[in-house]
Amino acid sequence: MFTHRTKVGEFISKDAPGNRVNLARLLAAQGTDPLQVMIDWARSNNKEIFWTMRMNDCHDSGHTPEKPYCRWSKLKKNHPEYLLAPSKKRLPRCRWSAVDFTHPEIRELAFRYFEEVCQNYDIDGIELDFFRHLYLFKSVAYGARASQKELNMMTDLIKRIRVMTEKEGLKRGRPILIAIRVPDSVEYCKGVGIDLKRWLSDGLVDILIGSGYFRLNPWKYLVKLGHKYNTQVYAGLSEPRIAGQGKLKRRRGLTYRARAMDAWQAGVDGIYIFNEYTASKPYLSEIGAPKSLNTLNKLYFSTYVDGSVNHYLANGQTHQNLPQLTPGHPAIIMPNQFIEIPIRVGDNIPAAGAAGHTPRITCKIWAPNYESKYDLAISFNKQAVTNFHYNDPYLFFKLAPKYIRRGKNVVKLELSKNIKTGKSNSPAKWFEYRRFDNKKVFRWPNERPFWRWPRYRKTNIVKISNKSLHLVDKGTKTGDINTILHPWKIKPDEKTVVETKIKVDSTTEPLAIAVRIANGRNVEYLTLSKNSIGLQFAGLSHSMNTTDDFHLYRIEIEGKNLRVYVDGTLKLNANGKFVTPVTNRRGQIGAKLPYYLSKLNKCGVGIGSFSGPGKSSAWYKFIRYNANMLIIRDLALEINY
Repeated sequence: MFTHRTKVGEFISKDAPGNRVNLARLLAAQGTDPLQVMIDWARSNNKEIFWTMRMNDCHDSGHTPEKPYCRWSKLKKNHPEYLLAPSKKRLPRCRWSAVDFTHPEIRELAFRYFEEVCQNYDIDGIELDFFRHLYLFKSVAYGARASQKELNMMTDLIKRIRVMTEKEGLKRGRPILIAIRVPDSVEYCKGVGIDLKRWLSDGLVDILIGSGYFRLNPWKYLVKLGHKYNTQVYAGLSEPRIAGQGKLKRRRGLTYRARAMDAWQAGVDGIYIFNEYTASKPYLSEIGAPKSLNTLNKLYFSTYVDGSVNHYLANGQTHQNLPQLTPGHPAIIMPNQFIEIPIRVGDNIPAAGAAGHTPRITCKIWAPNYESKYDLAISFNKQAVTNFHYNDPYLFFKLAPKYIRRGKNVVKLELSKNIKTGKSNSPAKWFEYRRFDNKKVFRWPNERPFWRWPRYRKTNIVKISNKSLHLVDKGTKTGDINTILHPWKIKPDEKTVVETKIKVDSTTEPLAIAVRIANGRNVEYLTLSKNSIGLQFAGLSHSMNTTDDFHLYRIEIEGKNLRVYVDGTLKLNANGKFVTPVTNRRGQIGAKLPYYLSKLNKCGVGIGSFSGPGKSSAWYKFIRYNANMLIIRDLALEINY
């Protein structure tokens, strides 16, 4: 579906729901369209203009006949056989509403869409946006890698498009360039069906735009690849979709400056911005050349985008050659261990100094559970840092300009094996602490690192009242659960403490109100009935009234040992009995989890109803946990001139 004049595709002629006016319809009524308007503006302002097509946009995956999506195309309605799966079916690596390029009809349509635009509009180039969305073949959607036959299908399509653009360019005496937006890895591209190296070596592409929801390699990887085949390389700076960033936010000018400077330093030919809707943002006027960025303030991060590389390709993480450090992918430092966190800087600090600029440089490390009990050593590029201080929840330290390298820098954090143990039964600091005391429950689908699952279900109630979370499970079918889940990173042999406050209303079976603990090796459920609590696999129970008030439940695990305290008193001692393996089917969460939550079965904590047939109602004040290890949720380097 398109907003330009088309006979091959479908023109979007209807207004969207909610009284949103479709301007394309109004422009068409006046004999023009958005594409022509933009071409006229480009010609008047000495700009080049490309027409881009999303190769498999799946924003329509929520469509059902009962609740039709406003942009559900006639193509998909009339030819469901072209889609990767029947309506609403869950696929391992894809959304059901994507089209399958194994069908020659789909490849033919894709070609005709581009041909029609090239013949009817005075554009300078076209872009094939494979990252929106990165689905091409049914085989890949079900977990395989693209076959050579499938790779050849896409290559033949690109060749046809190239021949056509050359032909139309010769007609008008000015070339039509081809740009592609793809993952920044030859092998990853090949896995999903894009024979990138062959396309470049055969001269089928003029501009290579790398990365999108995730990045796999330093920019120099893509620069070396593209320049080898005389292809321009643009750094694709997609908007960061990182939840729970605290004060270290990425979607601002300081960070876009840093990202662009890093890319320019690596030798890219241009910068590509995706999903920016405000043309007046100042950074857009700053990042187009390294010279304009030289002495502007910047905020560098170790990781800028953290989309799932496994979502589009099974075992996609094997192609990941960049660090992943975000609130959703924290680093863990165990006693007597260290971690090294690389951070790339594009600024030429010595050159700035020679020009009379002395930048102030500060490193910020988000360590929410740092305490004086941790004997922590920090170094930056092998230089010991002795001046760091802690302003909860961040560690700060200043750096002299001479210690900053252009390119890769390394922050090393080392934890002593000796951690001072306090006498208090409750840790002063928590890794994660989710209080249910505000009006909003969760901004679906998550408030990372916590998720509620399933999404929406008529048999469930999820609401906050009286500063408590009310979870109700009225379903009686397999998979009818109502939970708050958190995939964590803990070590089985280190002590971990979980606390939650719960008040039971009603329950028909033990797992209908429970706390689930899985440490990567073993799994256990603390179950709550009206008149008792118990451990599902250890076979222990304790009689008590769980409905009279909120009670504080504290679970301590360490190796094969597990203990449960209620309001500060030990009630269940399962030392030596925390042994049920996470692979045990009875220990698996009783509902099909999406790919991004599947690891919860192996290592994670959760509260709520884990029973399909069982019904329940309970209130929760909070959930929190801690362990004998230091968590690093983020790291940034601020440079101020």
